[in-house]
Amino acid sequence: TTLVKYITYSWLVVGFILFFYMFYCMFSGQQIFFNSLYLTIYAWLANSVIVAIAWFERDISDETALANPLSYQLGASNILLGYEQVLAMAGRALLHSGVLLIVFYSTDLTMGIEQLGAVMFVSLIML
Repeated sequence: TTLVKYITYSWLVVGFILFFYMFYCMFSGQQIFFNSLYLTIYAWLANSVIVAIAWFERDISDETALANPLSYQLGASNILLGYEQVLAMAGRALLHSGVLLIVFYSTDLTMGIEQLGAVMFVSLIML
C-alpha cells in the first residue's frame, strides 16, 4: 500500500500543477515543463523511490505470520486504501500543488518559464 499511495500521490501533485498552470496561462497551450525533461527525468526519479522501497522492504516469515494473524488485518479489511485515505491523499496533493505554485509565482516574476519549470520540477522531486 505504501507504493500505491506514493505513486498516486506523486502523479496527482504533478497533474494538479499542470491543471492549475493551464488557468495561469489562459489555456494557451504553453507548457511549464519540457517534454523530454518531464518524461524522462521525472519518471526515472519518481520510480527510483519505488525501487528503493521494494529493495529494502522485507516481508515477515511464515512463522511470524502464523503467530501474529493480526499483522495482515490491515490489508484484509482495506483500512489503508479506503475511501477516506484516498480522499485525504488527493486533498494533500491538491494542497501541496497549490502551495508550490503560489510560492514559485510569488517569489520571482522576472524568472523565465524555463527556469520556473526547472525549479518547480526539482521541488516536485524533493517533495
